[in-house]
Amino acid sequence: MRLAAQIKGGFYPAPTSAIQMALDRIDQPDGNVAILDPCCGKAAALKQLHDALGGTAWGVELDEGRLAESRQTLPDASIIGPASFLSNVACTWRSFSLIWLNPPFDDELGGGRREELTFLRKATDLLVSGGVLAFVLPERVARQLPIQHFLMGNYEQFTLCPFPEDERPFDEVLILARRLKKPINHWESQERFGDYRYTLPASDGPKRWEKTGLTEAELATALAASPLQRYLAEPASRRLASPPLSLGKGHIALLLASGHLDGVVRPEGEPPHVVRGTVRKEQYVDRVEESESADGQRLRTTTIYSEKIVLSVRAVGTDGVVRTFE
Repeated sequence: MRLAAQIKGGFYPAPTSAIQMALDRIDQPDGNVAILDPCCGKAAALKQLHDALGGTAWGVELDEGRLAESRQTLPDASIIGPASFLSNVACTWRSFSLIWLNPPFDDELGGGRREELTFLRKATDLLVSGGVLAFVLPERVARQLPIQHFLMGNYEQFTLCPFPEDERPFDEVLILARRLKKPINHWESQERFGDYRYTLPASDGPKRWEKTGLTEAELATALAASPLQRYLAEPASRRLASPPLSLGKGHIALLLASGHLDGVVRPEGEPPHVVRGTVRKEQYVDRVEESESADGQRLRTTTIYSEKIVLSVRAVGTDGVVRTFE
């Protein structure tokens, strides 16, 4: 997706004239119908369809700003958001009479299928048998075999309507089709496109319709406000308690060796100084032993080495003189 499209979140609403092309081919329903727009944006298309056909309106919107506008546009509609139709929505299958599907025009993240095909697959599961699909996509994408195979295997009675010439910046077309009761494999034998009229089957909408997860922005906000954040905070430094008696040389040596007395030291009433203590092992000759061999003719000398801990302390005061103590 181009940068400009990413900034808009892939949001390119269809013109009213294109929506009217669908309405011109749909008969006025007799009973209640359920209409879904899984990428409803500001709900302009959903409102136009709902005003003309009646019934109940349902939508999903990912962008928080457009979600607020869509709820103002259609206050009686059931619009979920901010949520992704593909990953954050749970819905009863075969629940909608009509789906207006105008998905982002793009390749899937990481390559593979087109976004249009991914949205089409999920939307198809939500249409009742005989339900009508109104699918908006670029003409070049509509000609791709994976999309044609899926449409021909799951739908019938296809009508292809190009957008008006002055309102199709991406060569958009509208495909109207009726969902089959069950998928078929012999789609090649079907008559692909005609000019059909469509009657919407009755539906009261889904019994289950809810948001099931957080968007990335909501997840970041929830993590920032989580009480578990305290476990990630750097623990406060603990100040060493003052001993009841003055420290001896051995105590000071242990403090230096353990790293607790390392850095800026500010004795009360004295100028500060910087102390750096290091500890190393130093090898030395412990003892030398001489012994005769078993035959008494040779003298054997054994040198035994040991190691000792050597503490080296360097200090520099305000005078800049470095002093080393070992």
